[in-house]
Amino acid sequence: MPKWILRWGLVALGSLVAGGVVGWVVLQEHRNRALTEVEAAHSELELALATLSVRMASMATAIERASSLSPAPFAQIYEDATRSATWVHERALAFMPEVATLDRATEFVESVAPEYEQAGYPDFEVFPPGQADALFPVVLVEPPASRANVFGYNMGSSSERL
Repeated sequence: MPKWILRWGLVALGSLVAGGVVGWVVLQEHRNRALTEVEAAHSELELALATLSVRMASMATAIERASSLSPAPFAQIYEDATRSATWVHERALAFMPEVATLDRATEFVESVAPEYEQAGYPDFEVFPPGQADALFPVVLVEPPASRANVFGYNMGSSSERL
């Protein structure tokens, strides 16, 4: 076998090895960059959840301090809690107190019925029908567009949701 074929074969083999090493290094750089981006996204998510936790805690405190929670102050609490948000909220914020009986839930809604009607709340009816171990009906919901699917739902009817 001529020497020039052997030399070119070794050069080609060396080039393949060098290309493989360069490719592996580039792949590792892309992998490390992707891992860094994932870690940064995870950190941002943790910060967002911590911020949400603080907002929810302050909202819970405001709700607990309200002597008579009705649609107007609840709408204000929702507005205050979402004022600095940077994205459009897709889910409702709902208040679902624990009540002893369905009659007590109905009494609460009837006690603030004029304000409910003025705020655009639908007729109150606890659903799904039937007995549940716990009664946690959704009695206040913001934003208004979310009321139709949530208002009146008993969170106690599903152990997962409760």
